[in-house]
Amino acid sequence: MEDIDISSEKLKKMPQIGRGACSIVYEYREDLVIKALNEKGLEMYNEEDFSNLIGIQNDTCIFPKKRVKIDGKFQAYTMEYVKGTKLSDTIKQIEIQKLQLAIKKAESDLTRLASDKILIKDLNQGSIMWDEQKENIKIIDTDFFEKNENITEQQCYNSNINAFNNILEMELGLLNAQGTKLSEYLQSNEEFSKLYKKYMIYSLNGKNISITELLDKAVEIFESDYGVKINNIAQIEEILNEKNKDNTTQAIPLFVPPSTEQNEKDDKLNIKQKILEILKKIPVINKFISKQPKLLPEKMSTNKEIDTVDRHNQFIDRISYSGKYFLGQPVKTIEIEKAKQRNKEPYAMSDKNKIEKMKNEMDEKSLDNDL
Repeated sequence: MEDIDISSEKLKKMPQIGRGACSIVYEYREDLVIKALNEKGLEMYNEEDFSNLIGIQNDTCIFPKKRVKIDGKFQAYTMEYVKGTKLSDTIKQIEIQKLQLAIKKAESDLTRLASDKILIKDLNQGSIMWDEQKENIKIIDTDFFEKNENITEQQCYNSNINAFNNILEMELGLLNAQGTKLSEYLQSNEEFSKLYKKYMIYSLNGKNISITELLDKAVEIFESDYGVKINNIAQIEEILNEKNKDNTTQAIPLFVPPSTEQNEKDDKLNIKQKILEILKKIPVINKFISKQPKLLPEKMSTNKEIDTVDRHNQFIDRISYSGKYFLGQPVKTIEIEKAKQRNKEPYAMSDKNKIEKMKNEMDEKSLDNDL
């Protein structure tokens, strides 16, 4: 395959359409881009791995097509020009039927990728695009994918599809313990929770359930609960947000002031306290009081404003479990944003020990029955 040779001056005149930690992407032709590696990219470059990837045909994964020499030295390569947006920016607005067709197409292409023993590496949200013209999902930044002959096709597919599904779960808001209103709503539904558990355990046991099944079930449950036809995930979130506003229109009230009857009772006790203070000045009576403290009322605060604030604070502590909850919302234990920044796939269930226990307890014979 013949290399392309261009000068650095010519490259600089090309429209720059993207920039990453390891490269700059230039528009070369209407259907092609040039991805030029910087110093860091060249340090990570491996000729043997790259040779295994160049020229691979896959509709979902966009692989390098030709090497490019800049000023006579290899430093870049061409790739298909994907005209679209990051999937994370548009996934919730895509019609669910179109999205499901695109996911099934991607799953099929990942099966083909596994037959070539190509492992997905460093998959993150920025690597998955939505091709608006073809209405397909595209995976870019494949230059660090890896050919591995030491694994089976099934092992390769399981690794790739799990990495892909984790990104989709997070972008759709389906990730268990993600803390989105959608995931909390769905996980509170016994039918969805059971399917999600099966989906997770299957993936741990080398089997796979398409994420489209989770989408189907989510839509079915929501349409049944709300009696509306759902077109996309954004519509579901909008309805859930409106419901949440309705449930939170009333602010948490200050502790309800004591009733009139209680005020009268408190006033009577305060009068008794004043009389008590006067009587305690008489030595004989004070001696008697000291020996019989339980026969008389405890001294009460006469500052009702301070008392009300104290009781309100106790009330807030009680309903928030000493700050673990705020306004009824639990503090999230999984920091999804930090996970995104580190380009790590967050676990779809928060307790790894629990996952391992479930995995060990279930064998292939009992898996379907138990779930």
